[in-house]
Amino acid sequence: MIERGLRAVRALSRAGGVRVALLVLVAGLAGTPTARAECPPAPQPYTQQEIDDGERLARNRGFLFEVRKGGRLSYLYGTTHIGRRDWVFLGPLVIAALGSVDRVALELDLGDADVLQRLQAGVQRRADSPALPADLEQRLGAARQAACADELAALRPEFQVVGLAGLALRPDGFDPAYGVDAVIAEFAAASGKPVLGLETPEAQLALLLRDDATAVAELVGSTLDELARPQTRTSMLRLMQAWDEGDLGTLRRYESWCDCLNTPLERQQWAALLDGRNPAMLEQLVQWHEGGERLFVAVGALHLVGPQGLPALLEARGFEVRRVLYPRQ
Repeated sequence: MIERGLRAVRALSRAGGVRVALLVLVAGLAGTPTARAECPPAPQPYTQQEIDDGERLARNRGFLFEVRKGGRLSYLYGTTHIGRRDWVFLGPLVIAALGSVDRVALELDLGDADVLQRLQAGVQRRADSPALPADLEQRLGAARQAACADELAALRPEFQVVGLAGLALRPDGFDPAYGVDAVIAEFAAASGKPVLGLETPEAQLALLLRDDATAVAELVGSTLDELARPQTRTSMLRLMQAWDEGDLGTLRRYESWCDCLNTPLERQQWAALLDGRNPAMLEQLVQWHEGGERLFVAVGALHLVGPQGLPALLEARGFEVRRVLYPRQ
């Protein structure tokens, strides 16, 4: 499996870098940064030296759980949808888990051309899309320019701010191009493992799509306000550090320190984007596992915490769930 992983990363390098996934819920709505002097450079292909060093230094990150029932072992892995350049080199325990299963399940199977086309069509700005007030449209345009993400202008405003949120840590070395979900999809493809989608594009689109102009303006304005607050960057960096270190305690306390659930709209969005999606993902996971499949299920790490997190829901359905503890690295 290590050699398969090496082939996957080498294939990515030949293709010009890690594939940028269109992850509606988090980040990958903007690809190559706008070509201006003040903009960050586009992600570059990996050199052979980077590949050799990355494999040699790779360590386990994120949150890996064993999930057992009916004599079968599956895995649940908490990912991050943006990452650093070195995060594409998965650790040995994660690679071993990937190598032991029959199928890989992601929030969406973005390797399916039909899924990707439906997703892309849903986020595009159309003539009949709700319009923003002129001052808010100007503010959104300024935010796109500051983020070197002019290409986001082709999207509906509610998805533009999702893309901007995913790019907020680009100055700190984080980029959607290095999202762990896309890397796992590449490893699955390199090793011939089918990829399953836990959700449909339509279900994910419905979480943010607004038909009412007032609702669109409220979502866009509140997100831009949040992104302008220094505390938002601090909280995002803390979340990335928790993932990097496998710090489940910090992740579980996210609601107490993120300073991101202060308004009714923020709390409503949190409930819809996380806890509201988990029951449907659970049903798919249970159906496939009990149907005889050994799965590697990769979802955003925040889907794993709290009484409505996937580990708690799985235990309530009779699964044995055990955290895989990483050795000191």
